[in-house]
Amino acid sequence: MPNRRVALIRAVKIDGKWKYLSPVVSEKGTVSPEFVWLKGKKTNVSGGVWYIRWYEGKRQIGKMCGPSLTDARIAKSRQEQVLASRAVGLEIKDDEKRPTIDAACDQFIEDLELKNRNADTISGYRLVIDGFKEVCKKRFLDQIDKRDLLRYADSVRKAGLSPRTVSNRWLALLTILKANGITGLVQHHDAPKFVEEEPQAYTVDELTKFFKICTDEQWLLFQFFLRTGFRMMEVMTLTWADLDFVNKTVSVRPKPQHGFRPKGWETRTVPLADALA
Repeated sequence: MPNRRVALIRAVKIDGKWKYLSPVVSEKGTVSPEFVWLKGKKTNVSGGVWYIRWYEGKRQIGKMCGPSLTDARIAKSRQEQVLASRAVGLEIKDDEKRPTIDAACDQFIEDLELKNRNADTISGYRLVIDGFKEVCKKRFLDQIDKRDLLRYADSVRKAGLSPRTVSNRWLALLTILKANGITGLVQHHDAPKFVEEEPQAYTVDELTKFFKICTDEQWLLFQFFLRTGFRMMEVMTLTWADLDFVNKTVSVRPKPQHGFRPKGWETRTVPLADALA
């Protein structure tokens, strides 16, 4: 039986010599852009180029795909189609205008990384992509239809997640598809619904009881949250340089060393209450 397997290979320079190594692949089939197998151990590498490798008879053939993992995955998918067709006596046309779902999702994540989106945003989209792939077994982007989206939303709902989360992941999936030029699959009334609840506020009495049992450090921390309206990461990355005790203000500034940037890419300064100062 003809060999239809196409392997991804990472070529990297180690100690001045080129090594052709297999990338680490997760149980779900996700190829790591960073880790390879080197002497039986997972090793973090950078740079290099990707290859695809397959056999024609007993002859091993390799093709360089460049530094992009996305390009290599697309090339791997195309070559697998060619080998599968040859196995049944057919020759197929290499259709470069028909991207696979895998390649499109990889490209979307790579674009987010190039745009310097934060790690939580990228992680959230990866979660949506992995969930959608578990439900949708189709290969090409143009095969996706309305029922694939509805099945995905239903799978998130059956996983026990809240209606708001189902809606958020639905919108994230539509964003991924839109980035790849796919729109109009669903209508507004197809979207998952959830009840918008009013936020619950603590009463003055509840706050008084809460602060009464706080330690001095806890009192300062929660008073700061209450009096400034700062978000969690804004407080976690706060430094003395952000506090102005003369003008009694506190500022939110980017902290590249901690991977933090302000929401909306904007710094802001708010008054520091006298008692808090």
